[in-house]
Amino acid sequence: DEQDMGLQFRVNWDKTKQKITRLDVPAYQFSSFYVAEGRPLGEMWGEIWAESCADLAPVGISASDCASNFQVNDDGLLVPTGAANFTDGFSSGLWGTQVMVATEDGENSYHWGFPIKIRDYSPVCVEKNPGNYMEKCPLVEDRLPIGNTTPEFNTSFATNFRYKGLSLNALLEASVGHHIYNGTRQWSLRELRGEDTDQTGKPLEHNKPVGYSSAIYSVNADNSWFIEDGSWMKVRELSLGFTLPASIVESLFGGVFDRVTVNAIGRNLFTLTGYRGYDPEVGSSGGQLGSTAINAQDNFAYPNFRTFTFSAELVF
Repeated sequence: DEQDMGLQFRVNWDKTKQKITRLDVPAYQFSSFYVAEGRPLGEMWGEIWAESCADLAPVGISASDCASNFQVNDDGLLVPTGAANFTDGFSSGLWGTQVMVATEDGENSYHWGFPIKIRDYSPVCVEKNPGNYMEKCPLVEDRLPIGNTTPEFNTSFATNFRYKGLSLNALLEASVGHHIYNGTRQWSLRELRGEDTDQTGKPLEHNKPVGYSSAIYSVNADNSWFIEDGSWMKVRELSLGFTLPASIVESLFGGVFDRVTVNAIGRNLFTLTGYRGYDPEVGSSGGQLGSTAINAQDNFAYPNFRTFTFSAELVF
């Protein structure tokens, strides 16, 4: 009988684009966010760690000088090493020493093996003054775009399957293409704790002193090390229901009930994400943005509960 079985699907998809087209006050920063005409709402700014020799060009370090004095370490960060390798830190006693590098302003001293902040020009100013930005744009020492909290898209998929007295419902949700600032991870470095400080299990050549993680902590300044991909997919809900056959209801309850249905419901059962915090669905309410959806900053936020519910529906 076709009425004994049914199958339904539902798919939702949405995409949001945001840009500040008019701002009647000068551009300004608050918390991690930068607000300026022509920039997207939800754009986070902060310090950026150098990852290649091209990142040192604004301070006048040539490609050849960079190649002979810097290397990309196992964290993907460009660090000064001089003539040594970044793996020689402890074996050769190089941590705590200095590396001298020629720049257009003379020689600069760098702490051996420590990450370096990018110095660059304001992207907003550069966009308004192409070809002449070096004369008209102020040098931004420590804050550049590091991420955006607005997802590229959100989607969900729901299905319902029914066969006679059995029903199965599932809901999958996903949010893709946005960033989270993991402030919880950063704050742990203040006390020299957390996975960025822990060197347990690492080979000696990849071990780093506590000063390295202190440098990344950067006195709690917003920086690119703590920007993470916030994309996620969740099994938001899975429920299983069963309506007892009339004969069983009659034998168990003697005709007291016309129908008995039992249900088991699980919510937030599984999360697929690359985010290293407890839950990628994180955000702070209040403030100038007034929305947890945009203010995606993880500051010791409690994760969503995984819940299991059991119910019985009794129809007289």
